[in-house]
Amino acid sequence: MDVALADRRLAAVRAWWRVRHPPPSLARRLDIAYTTTLVAAILGAVAYGTAGSALADVLSPERLERFGPPAALVALVLMARWGAFQGPVVFTVPDVGFLLSAPLPRRRLSERRLLLGFACGAGAGALLAAVILVGLGDVAAGDATMLVAAGAQLGALGVAAAWAVERSARWERAAWLGMWPTVGAAAGIAAWAPGIPAVPALVMLFLVTSAALAAALRDCAHCSAERHLRRAEARQGAIASLGVYDLRTARRSLEAARPGHAAASGRRLRRLPVPAVAWRDAVSALRAPGRLVEAMALSAASAAVAIAEVDRPLVVAAAMFAGYLAAARMLWPLRAELDVPDRARILLHPRSGRVLLEHSIIAAVVTAIGAAVGAAVAVILGHSSAVVAVIAITVAPLLTLCAAMSARRGGRVPQTLLVTAIAADPTGGGTAVAGWFAWWPSIAVVIGVVPLVVAHAGGLALTAIWILAAAAVLTWLAGRDTEAESSL
Repeated sequence: MDVALADRRLAAVRAWWRVRHPPPSLARRLDIAYTTTLVAAILGAVAYGTAGSALADVLSPERLERFGPPAALVALVLMARWGAFQGPVVFTVPDVGFLLSAPLPRRRLSERRLLLGFACGAGAGALLAAVILVGLGDVAAGDATMLVAAGAQLGALGVAAAWAVERSARWERAAWLGMWPTVGAAAGIAAWAPGIPAVPALVMLFLVTSAALAAALRDCAHCSAERHLRRAEARQGAIASLGVYDLRTARRSLEAARPGHAAASGRRLRRLPVPAVAWRDAVSALRAPGRLVEAMALSAASAAVAIAEVDRPLVVAAAMFAGYLAAARMLWPLRAELDVPDRARILLHPRSGRVLLEHSIIAAVVTAIGAAVGAAVAVILGHSSAVVAVIAITVAPLLTLCAAMSARRGGRVPQTLLVTAIAADPTGGGTAVAGWFAWWPSIAVVIGVVPLVVAHAGGLALTAIWILAAAAVLTWLAGRDTEAESSL
């Protein structure tokens, strides 16, 4: 195709689009700018105060120098994996059907979206660096400039990596297989590597980012319409689900963009008695070892950090949230059954309460083993006593029960809550919906933080009472039948 002719055709299409869909007026743009500035100022002031008080106890120049590069390496891989589900260049379903099949230059269609993705990634990286600067406090102007520049370049580099994964199945497999080797390399860098000089590292990052951006722009036309269509359909389904606050279906819609990934959560459900549910969970975990490794690694890190920083409740709370995520990672067979309730009722004789408890067994065992490994490492390194380590291991099954109770809700906000929240909540329902999503994670954090902090202070008797009471209440709640079954 003649490039000049294709560019003229694309210009004609865009001119027609501007006529059919005129841009907003100047007054409308000024109104949007005013509202955005006002909201950003309010939220920025709140975020500034929160970051200044909360991050000051966690961040320090020494910790940033030691853990900053490993964290950046892991963040890059996570951004690359984002390309497996969406990525920076996402068309709508009609765009894929009409624009990508028309005699228009694919490069010009993708170029603007990719450049916008680079700008957004760089802005997000710079904003995160600014938040880190607030937590660090008094930092020299030169160091602050280098940190913001590094954050912006890392954000743009992450977008380039996501585009590579989005357009290529080979890069997608590499990003998926390289996740945990990257985490291991990052842990090794944090533990043994010396500090990296700032200026040479920034120069090297600039060269790598420039090369990655140039390669991404060069290959912006090399993505098949099939891959674009899968992401367009996934985005369409996810937006529709989020419109009714259905996070579970939104997650499944996004997973559909990666062939073979979503199917792993629903392997060969057979008619089984309850004792076999745990056995099926174990077999499913072995068939998806990535989830198993991720859950154990998160549990180990959660226990190790909680024990090592037991005198800092905020850090312990973050560690308990990581333990909750580990348990949630292992409960994907339970969510697969809850997504299709009729299937579970037909194929599983017992009521949902017993089934939920049976599904929690393997998840609790895996997270407890991971917590035991992390606790053992922390004790060997002399960070805490064996008593606190045992408590950290005991907390893991409680976090699993909290994650199971959260999964039982189906990830869908009840319509009754939405109606009540919109009518009574001054924020228009935002606070109530956020509280609904954060309910069980918050309970898990409280259940995990209290015994560790109290045991560290010497209250072992109160710690034992807390753990036993929490275990009894959570087991009773998880073992109850649903309202539909109770009415039968």
